Amino acid sequence: MKEKARLIACIMLAVIFLAPCAYSVTLSVSSDKGSYTTKLGAGVNDVVKGFTTIDKWGLTHSVSSTAKGTGTVSLTDSHSVGNKAGSYVEVGVNIQRAKGYSYTYSLYPGEGTSFAANTDPVLAGEALDVNSAKSIKAYAKACNGAGYDVGVSTSVTNGNLLGYHNLAEASASGVCAFQSFDGATGTIKLDSTARQVPAAVSRTKSSLNNAELANSPIASISTTAKGTVTGLIEGAAMKQDNTQLEQDAHIVGTYSSTSTASGATPVTLASTSSTTVDLVRRAGIVSGVGSVDLANYVPPATTTPTASNVKKVIIRADDTWWSSAGFDWMKSIATSQTGSTKLAATFAVVPITVPDATQASNLANWELYYINWLQNLDPNYVEIAQHGYQHTSFKGETYTQQLGDMQTGMDILKAAIGTSVPTAQGATASSANPNWRPYTFVPPYDEADVNTVLAAKTLGFHSISGEAVTGADASIEQFVPSYYWEDWTDDGLFLGYNDVDAEFKPAFNAFLSSNNNYFLIEIHPNTFYSGPYDEDGNWVGFYQTEQQQKDSAAFEAAIQWMISTGGDQIQFTTIEQAYQADHATT
Repeated sequence: MKEKARLIACIMLAVIFLAPCAYSVTLSVSSDKGSYTTKLGAGVNDVVKGFTTIDKWGLTHSVSSTAKGTGTVSLTDSHSVGNKAGSYVEVGVNIQRAKGYSYTYSLYPGEGTSFAANTDPVLAGEALDVNSAKSIKAYAKACNGAGYDVGVSTSVTNGNLLGYHNLAEASASGVCAFQSFDGATGTIKLDSTARQVPAAVSRTKSSLNNAELANSPIASISTTAKGTVTGLIEGAAMKQDNTQLEQDAHIVGTYSSTSTASGATPVTLASTSSTTVDLVRRAGIVSGVGSVDLANYVPPATTTPTASNVKKVIIRADDTWWSSAGFDWMKSIATSQTGSTKLAATFAVVPITVPDATQASNLANWELYYINWLQNLDPNYVEIAQHGYQHTSFKGETYTQQLGDMQTGMDILKAAIGTSVPTAQGATASSANPNWRPYTFVPPYDEADVNTVLAAKTLGFHSISGEAVTGADASIEQFVPSYYWEDWTDDGLFLGYNDVDAEFKPAFNAFLSSNNNYFLIEIHPNTFYSGPYDEDGNWVGFYQTEQQQKDSAAFEAAIQWMISTGGDQIQFTTIEQAYQADHATT
């Protein structure tokens, strides 16, 4: 009874004052949970309804307004709550010239920023429905004493916004902001940001706005669509060494969407003609390493087999680095007699071995040649996959360590493919592709675990190719090697090549008669070629020993034998193309 009496007293202390005039209604509420004043853009003949709840869970206020006749109603409102440790959240709305709206906001523990430091976390949220408005904006932001700052917002011009909700939460350990809605029409702008602002033990609306203006986002997702957007889910979160943004939406119309993260190349997706798309965007920073996930990937075209029961043959060339320039011989191997397919391969490149393309002026001619060579591989027949980072095993490492190494390696490869460099002597002119990224991850030594698969999924890889990992996320397809062309010791020493007649041909024939969809051959091209340095570290170029010439000839003969044996029943393909074929929709 004592608690009930206190709650009733809180409600009785609230003073609600409505002052109608020609253009607005002013509503004021005050209690021990804080006080606020709201101005409603409504005329004396319009309908305004509202209620306020004040209890141990904080303060909640709802208001709705409907215009009479040809009139319109408007609302400008913002509310915040914070504590003396610097945790601060804010929500707000601005509705102009609408036919009607309903609006609710909630604050915990109440309005104002003077709550004790042990009042943690602080929260704020909104719910909103708006019909036929000239403009609509709703937002939520959160910041804490450490300077972690995130925000989400939705803006609509000449349209509707239905089923909108947002939430902001701040505590000493981290911050997050979230928004969703059922549907919006008109010109819709969706934004989420994360930034680092100066640390502070107290926050005000004006001081935080100034800090945000002075500090650019470290990660952001911004999408503008004209038409209809449904099923939006968007969030932004920051805690120590981990920043994550996500935006999912179904769009019917035109759109442009850009994702950014510090240390990663921004990625823009757009359609200038009306389209229907499930847009999925990601941006994040983990331990200082930024990543941007390119959604709606369109794979390169591949050759069309003549048989409906085609089986895929994949050559995965591991440890590809500058010595792989000598691997050009593989691209020149003859096509099948029917001409229905050409040789294709996945080159698994070790990132740490790739020269820094962003420092082209400091690179030697042979390093520029290698970058030119990578950039000019035909994507219809050659896929560049990521082979670890420093060619050390990922298995057994923490998720955070694997994610960081994987991201660092990806950024190196993206720079090599996406950065224009001078054309090296003897090389084809550079054709940099700034939007390129790898989609297949090949763990060194084929060693992977569930953390490897989870990190690959987080960074947007479609496939992982190594030993089979049980209990892993099934949304990442695993391409396990079917045949190892070389024989190695457990310590990684090369012992030679497995017997073609006794081992390889029986394995391939068994594949042809099986229900398996693909036959993945793992090889190492640097065992076919030597160079570019001699034992003393001198540049000698690429060359073949007499034995390597025989080894290369044996591998080429095996390819020709597969073509003649499998005929139109087989197709050489890359791992990414195999993935796309497996997941194609009809």
